[in-house]
Amino acid sequence: MRIDGYVEISAVCVDDEYRGKGLAGRLINILRRDIEARGDTPFLHVISGNQAAIGLYERLGFELRQAFRLNIVKRADSSR
Repeated sequence: MRIDGYVEISAVCVDDEYRGKGLAGRLINILRRDIEARGDTPFLHVISGNQAAIGLYERLGFELRQAFRLNIVKRADSSR
């Protein structure tokens, strides 16, 4: 997602086998530097229950700016 002056870093996932090796942090920092070099501000989104991601983002210097509600809409008849 891109909003004037802001660029989202999204869908950074690490396989369980490779967690704890700093891969996500390094990737996010590379993306952040590229975004900032273009004069934009990077931002992330995360579900409030994902404490591992929240901890990582905070260690990387990101901070909570906005909380929002997410609603999931499904078909009543899920057999289709």
